[in-house]
Amino acid sequence: MMNYSTLSFYAEHNVTLRLLRSNNMPMVASFLFKAFKEAGELQLPESQAVELLANHLMDLNQGQEKPLFPKKEIDYLKDWTEASYLSHYYISYEQEPVYELTPAAERALQWLEGLEQKAFVGTESRLTMILDMLEELSTRNTENPQKRLALLEQQQAALQQEMEAIREGATLKMDETKVRERFFEVDDAIKRLLYDFKEVEANFKGLYETTREKIVNSQQAKGAVLDDIFEEHDFIYHSDQGKSFQAFWGLLMSHQKMEQLQHHIHEIVDLPALQELEDKLKPLMRFHRLLFRAGERVHKNNSLLFEQVKRYIEDQSLLENKRIGQLIREVEQQVLLSKENPPEEKAFFHLTMDKAMVNSAMERKLWQPKEVAKINADALLKPPKPVDVSNLFDPSAVDEEVLRHRIRQALQQVPQASLKEILSKYPVEKGLTEVLTYFQIGTTMTTATVLEAEKEEILVENKESGERYLIELPALIFNR
Repeated sequence: MMNYSTLSFYAEHNVTLRLLRSNNMPMVASFLFKAFKEAGELQLPESQAVELLANHLMDLNQGQEKPLFPKKEIDYLKDWTEASYLSHYYISYEQEPVYELTPAAERALQWLEGLEQKAFVGTESRLTMILDMLEELSTRNTENPQKRLALLEQQQAALQQEMEAIREGATLKMDETKVRERFFEVDDAIKRLLYDFKEVEANFKGLYETTREKIVNSQQAKGAVLDDIFEEHDFIYHSDQGKSFQAFWGLLMSHQKMEQLQHHIHEIVDLPALQELEDKLKPLMRFHRLLFRAGERVHKNNSLLFEQVKRYIEDQSLLENKRIGQLIREVEQQVLLSKENPPEEKAFFHLTMDKAMVNSAMERKLWQPKEVAKINADALLKPPKPVDVSNLFDPSAVDEEVLRHRIRQALQQVPQASLKEILSKYPVEKGLTEVLTYFQIGTTMTTATVLEAEKEEILVENKESGERYLIELPALIFNR
């Protein structure tokens, strides 16, 4: 609720407003927009961020008698990190830290971008969209089947009428004004979706951080801690946002939907009415890649949560086993101390048990003679055949360029393909080395992603030796 107290709190504590009200806002916001939004980057390595900021400051200070921004680039980046405009952290197995926009900085850039005066406001397309949404809400939630059927019949009649008009030679194309109007609506929707993803990621990351705090600070039993963790996890995943993300991830993993998306994008980019909007077309062309990377980051945060829970269980089990061993040693020490002076009372020790666990000797299985293994002594005396395993560890046995060509061939037909799908078309010929080379290629490609939480079973066959293995590996996804 936008009352005085709420707005006063925002004015004092909100990071987005702090950025917008800062003296260096034009310099900060212009750099963040150029480095992240225009370049289509979600993360920047520290060295690259320093280099981009150096060029940005040089352009701003050029022609000034006294530099407007005299501080070092790394000092500005540290200040922005402390002010919560940027996140600064290490990625697993990387030597260099990265910078990333925070949700507060995303909101500030989104608000500033909304100040830009538009060529025209598409009122007709927005009203049409509102009417369509209201109609969907009304008809898709009615309990009256006749009403739903009547609407479907109207849609069917409209489609039939359109088909008849096309058969008679009508083109029924949009005019250029409508094309641009619809495109601007799509452009705005794409920007809002990518901006909002930072909020989704922050919510899941917050759950991960809360889990770590509970694990570190909790004095509860292991079962109680796990109950709290999974209760919060279920709350997020069964919330509207969690359900929406799961549905989104399902669409993103659908090859058919992504292929349709890529097809539509290529057709839209070639429309004559949009050729003057080259700057607006660039975000659309990389939309699929940015969408996949944003979804993957949320997915990885969820994987980190379960990895943290797994480590917690392992650590707790180790501590419990150590405690049990310590108690056993204490009992043994007490027995040795009482060896020379045993207790006189027969009942010298009591166990707090509701019911004694009695194992009767008659419950044990009868003795059965073991089967005597028959060993062929002659076969043991023969020297074993030498096994050449050098090909398994020899990277030169696999032509990396051939595998890259196969990946390119597969991506010409679909916008994204998993390693399992590529291997179904191009079966493995040189064993495990060939599979590992695919992963080596994937780690060098910015458009490839390894999903640790998703597992795939891959059949590996070495045609030279004739051996076949079924191995389980993390899912490797290649994108155009």
